[in-house]
Amino acid sequence: NGAAISIGNATTVGSLLCSATMTWTAGVNQFNLVSTATGNFNITTNGITFGNPFNLGAGGAGSTFVLQDAFTTTKNFNCQDGVTDTNGKAVSCAKFVATGGTVTLGASTITATSATGNPFDFGVITLNANTSTLVMSDTGAANKTFVGNGLTFNNLNITAGGAGVV
Repeated sequence: NGAAISIGNATTVGSLLCSATMTWTAGVNQFNLVSTATGNFNITTNGITFGNPFNLGAGGAGSTFVLQDAFTTTKNFNCQDGVTDTNGKAVSCAKFVATGGTVTLGASTITATSATGNPFDFGVITLNANTSTLVMSDTGAANKTFVGNGLTFNNLNITAGGAGVV
């Protein structure tokens, strides 16, 4: 289909469909789902939690990546090129980073739990916020910054606490 998944030196083609019985073992590599083709590529995790940064569209501007169920990673969820459509599904990640392309959030709740830095970091993108909710939910002592880049968001809930400044 033109979509490639790369983990270290491994590559496969097509949409991502995880088995509910598989286990994800985190490593030092990033997980890249890229495409040089135009089309929709579905992401179905079946409850798997990724322990690596998850990159969508790195190097593939003609593709649309569509979540089919809730998505969880303990690291960054990166939207880099093409279209990322969360399809109204929940996303939980350390940081939600959008550096390129179009991000469509629908009715999704995006929860960023990073204890430091920029839990949400939006660059020069096209954002379709729809009825989504963004949640900053860390109570750590470090300062945190919401980088919105002048975009318009639907709901932003800041539930951070502790000694850190938001």
